Amino acid sequence: MGRPTYYDPKNGGSFSVLKEAPGINSPNPSDSETQFFITPDLKQAYWTAAHSDIYGIVTADLINGTYANMRPVLTPNNFTPPFAGKLIFMGEANITETPQGWVMYLMCAIAHGDKDGKPDDGKIYLCRARKRK
Repeated sequence: MGRPTYYDPKNGGSFSVLKEAPGINSPNPSDSETQFFITPDLKQAYWTAAHSDIYGIVTADLINGTYANMRPVLTPNNFTPPFAGKLIFMGEANITETPQGWVMYLMCAIAHGDKDGKPDDGKIYLCRARKRK
């Protein structure tokens, strides 16, 4: 599981000891939370979640010091054939606010075809998604 660090400017500009981001890490050892992005105001976190019941970019809100209300913001197209042209993998989301809304840049893979009922040869791209105000 990924474990983020907190920046401590009072500690000579160095990083503090590792601390678990409250409310983000799943208690299920087979689940994975990786590639965190936390907004500068700390009010929202975004990350790649690979759980038994969800895979994709998710977000949560900081509520009383804990990240809660986890929900997907981007998930792959359904995992049923045909796969050609479908989003099959994503991660490393970075979010920035603009006057028009939010822009998310991320790594994604689009399937080129189908092979034995599975996605075939997904090429990795830099993708962009927008959320207007």
